[in-house]
Amino acid sequence: FEQLASRLINNTFGTVAQTVTIRRPVYENYDEITGAIVSYHEDITVKGILGRWREDRQALLTQDAIQTDDVRLLIATIDPEFLPRVNQDLVITPDGSVYSVVDSIQDAAQATTAYRLVKEQEPE
Repeated sequence: FEQLASRLINNTFGTVAQTVTIRRPVYENYDEITGAIVSYHEDITVKGILGRWREDRQALLTQDAIQTDDVRLLIATIDPEFLPRVNQDLVITPDGSVYSVVDSIQDAAQATTAYRLVKEQEPE
């Protein structure tokens, strides 16, 4: 099922699939001399299907308020080098928007994973 999911997302639905960047923080520390935060991250790209997050049974169970700009990213579980971690990793869409990964749901065959993405606040 994993190979089939990968083929469907990358080939069959390739015209609607988009390349996104998954950003994983690796290192973050405070530099006492400069007063700046020194950080390092690892980025990978993966093809996925982006769409609007819909209220579903999982959202109702967690009582999380669904925002109108919440996004759903569906990826084949075997495609990326690593899967996004909830409440740690970021996803950057082709238009440059940055989203936090706040929830994930795997299908019964563990072939695809849907991630709920919430838009990061713009710095003021």
